[in-house]
Amino acid sequence: MLMKTSKYLVLVLFLFGLSGFAHAGSDTSFDVLVVPTLLDSEMDVWYKTPPDSAPAINAVSAVTKGQTFQIAVFFSRYQIDKKNNADITYDVQLKKPDGSPYFEQKGLKGYAGKTLRADVVLLCGNMVGVSFDPEDPWGDYTISVIAHDNIAKTSKSKSVKIMLSKWSLGEKPATFEDFDKWYQDYHVAPKPNEAVYAYLTHEPLQDKKGELAFAGLYFFKVVFVENKYLVDHLASRFEKATEEQQKKIILMLHWLNMLDKIKATPEEKAAYKAWASQVVLPDPYGETLSGGQQDMLWAEFFATGKIRPIRKLISNLEYSKYKGSIEAYKESKKTEEDKLNAYKDAVFQSAVWSLASNCKQHALVAKYCIYLHDNGKLSANEKSLLGVILSKVFSQDNEKEQPKHEQKNNRL
Repeated sequence: MLMKTSKYLVLVLFLFGLSGFAHAGSDTSFDVLVVPTLLDSEMDVWYKTPPDSAPAINAVSAVTKGQTFQIAVFFSRYQIDKKNNADITYDVQLKKPDGSPYFEQKGLKGYAGKTLRADVVLLCGNMVGVSFDPEDPWGDYTISVIAHDNIAKTSKSKSVKIMLSKWSLGEKPATFEDFDKWYQDYHVAPKPNEAVYAYLTHEPLQDKKGELAFAGLYFFKVVFVENKYLVDHLASRFEKATEEQQKKIILMLHWLNMLDKIKATPEEKAAYKAWASQVVLPDPYGETLSGGQQDMLWAEFFATGKIRPIRKLISNLEYSKYKGSIEAYKESKKTEEDKLNAYKDAVFQSAVWSLASNCKQHALVAKYCIYLHDNGKLSANEKSLLGVILSKVFSQDNEKEQPKHEQKNNRL
């Protein structure tokens, strides 16, 4: 099934940012790169990172029925006119395993407008989204793209394959250590087909304090919302699931408003709904009064790789005006206002620590923070405090022993 294309957006990336093109030193002709990806059409990783950084566009080689992927098309070594305008269009065709056409679109907008210069890589303005239907045959599909440099009057074609394979529960991630890495890497290399097993096998209902594990559960809620084809697979595990796994299935389907997917009597479903209705996830985008809400924002980032939760976390830096309220609470009258101010001080301190920590650990967090600092229309206070955080992060990096080249390239 052909999905609607994304809106036209403009951005450039220096040529060394992507591999897969012919080497510029050996070939100066117009070139195109085709990357099937599970990243969503908004492509924050491309459009909302510094232009001199190298976004990680993770390619996908296999999908299953109902799973959406995007066809990202990149262009290099095109010609520009005297006003630095590029004009590129492209055609895309998808062929079934037997070679017959699945769909074809022509005249898609690759790029039309000004660019810094002709040695930067451009991402197509209209990415095509594809989701295979239940009746589609299994096997290898061929994606063929013909790109047209309308100024140079030349064209270039490239083809890649993507496999349509049957979904299976699998046994990955196998260990909790594997699960932790799977979780941490999901924002750059999503593996949604492993989410059902990961959720049922590794995600606890409660944290070490015996409280609901909001962040981890919210991570999977976001994954299932983004990949609704997984819901039937999750529901199908109910009858053979352990008691705790059944609770997790009930909770997730309740939050997704899909509790009817469970095979049960009306009375049983009513009981499941009554129990699940008592478990309410906080709103991470409401007024932040707990570390749990901030943990949920980080969970959303890891589940999507999007910039939105990072922007919300930065907004919590506005609580800097409550700094010192935790200490002041000890000597206060302990009114509701005193307590609220102390909560906000804790949120501020948590925001500072988590932003700094994740900037160090995850390159995309640092890139989003740099982009928002420079282009995000932050308040003066947000920009100042974020600047301090970034300055400390990168000064600490620079203090580490040499050689530094690999670490620096990973950061920016």
